Amino acid sequence: MKKPKLSSLLAVFLTGVSSVWLSGCASWERTTSSDMDINSGDWRYQECRGKRLVKNEMHESALSNEARRLGISLPAERKWKPMHRNRPGGWAHGPTYEDYAYGFVLSVCNDVVRILAETKTPDDERHVVLEKFLTMLRADDPDRLWYEGWFLVLDIGDKHGVHIYLPQFEEQLRERRSKQQGQPPAP
Repeated sequence: MKKPKLSSLLAVFLTGVSSVWLSGCASWERTTSSDMDINSGDWRYQECRGKRLVKNEMHESALSNEARRLGISLPAERKWKPMHRNRPGGWAHGPTYEDYAYGFVLSVCNDVVRILAETKTPDDERHVVLEKFLTMLRADDPDRLWYEGWFLVLDIGDKHGVHIYLPQFEEQLRERRSKQQGQPPAP
C-alpha cells in the first residue's frame, strides 16, 4: 500500500479544520438593533454575536430626559418597540438593514423638546406639552404620532414665531391638517 503524501494529509486536515471553523463563525454573525421604550422615550442599543448578547446600552432621549427633569411620572414597565435592525445577509447578499416606524419617532421626540427649548417655554407649559406627547407615544400608533408631533411643533413654533422646519415642510403639514379637519389651508 502506498503511503499518502504529507501534502495530501495536510490538505485533508486543513479542509476539516476550515469547515469546522466556518460553521463556528456562522454563530458569531453580528446583529445590531435599536429599540424605543414607548412608556418613557428611552432607547437602547443591542449588539449580538450569534445568539449571544454582547452589548446592551440604555440611553435617555431628549424627551425622557426632559420629562424626568420636570418630574413627569414615567411607568417603570418597559415596552420596547423596534427602531432598526441590521443583520448579516450571508454569502450572496450584503447586510440587511431594516427601519421600523419608531426609528423616525425618535426624531419627532427630539423636535418637540428642541422647539420647547428654542422658544424658552416655561416649565409649567412644557410639563403639559410633554405629558400630552407621552400619552400619544404610549398609544402605540407611530404613524399618527409623527403627524401629531409635527403639528405640535408647528403650533408651538407659530405661537412664538420660531420655526425649525423648512418652509415647504411646514406648508405640507398645514395642508395635511386642513384636509384632516375638512377646512381650507391657513395662509
